[in-house]
Amino acid sequence: MTAPTAESRYTLETLRDGAFEPGAVLDFMRGIDDEFSPPVGSMVDLAVYVEKLCTKACVVLAHEQGRIAGLAAIYINDAENRISYIPYLGVGRADRGQGLARRIIEACLERAAEAGMRVVKVRTWESNKAALRLYPSLGFRQVSIDDDRGNGCLSVHFEKALTG
Repeated sequence: MTAPTAESRYTLETLRDGAFEPGAVLDFMRGIDDEFSPPVGSMVDLAVYVEKLCTKACVVLAHEQGRIAGLAAIYINDAENRISYIPYLGVGRADRGQGLARRIIEACLERAAEAGMRVVKVRTWESNKAALRLYPSLGFRQVSIDDDRGNGCLSVHFEKALTG
């Protein structure tokens, strides 16, 4: 018997306009925050950040029977320049290695394309080896590396042109 795939095991939902419970998202993000280098919570108040994502971003949430397994947020609100930005991607420890991050980012790309965006941008830490493999495999190209966060941890910037 084969193990369930990310395709069959998880339900993906696109949550917009505050249409989900911020407390569950906050709990999920707190649960994996220590794996970010540095932790997101060391730079911003996570509760305030989640509230911002809930009200200003489109969130693609993957869950298994109501348990959040992963999520990404994408800002799709620069209608003038038609540029989207993914500020957050996280997958729970028990749910990694199954293609879930790929599915979540693919859903973000679909939402951006549906909204008429022409480019999606993302940045990650230089130490995030999984993300450094993921984004190029999805057609993103690396555009720069710098210390734009001002904390000595280098950021790797990627972007992907959307067609359509």
